[in-house]
Amino acid sequence: MPMLVRIIHDNGICRVPIANFPDKYVSLYEEDLEELLALGIDMHWKFSNGNVWVGSGNKRIAVARLICDADVGQQVFFLDRNPFNMLRENLVLAPGRAKYRARHKLEFSVHSANKLRREELIVEHDVR
Repeated sequence: MPMLVRIIHDNGICRVPIANFPDKYVSLYEEDLEELLALGIDMHWKFSNGNVWVGSGNKRIAVARLICDADVGQQVFFLDRNPFNMLRENLVLAPGRAKYRARHKLEFSVHSANKLRREELIVEHDVR
């Protein structure tokens, strides 16, 4: 049976549910969500180890890194220390130890590896 992902749109801000925390949502701007959808990411987001992750093949990629297009040697900080607040003004790129550009992980695996996952998900947009 397909899984339903209901994304709530309210005045330019979207709330995306966290699969393993039913009462938690990520807040981000509609433009950022549209860009992530254009990249073809899986909308089955999970939270662990202080980050919200999306699956890409057998890898996990932090959604905040995708939004900021974090590169090698960069990390993302949340100004308010809330990993569910992914509004642009809350995300800060800083020097870090990342060994990859986040979006490069997607380019090689997301389109083929998540094809089955996308078919198992029903994404519903609730515009208010």
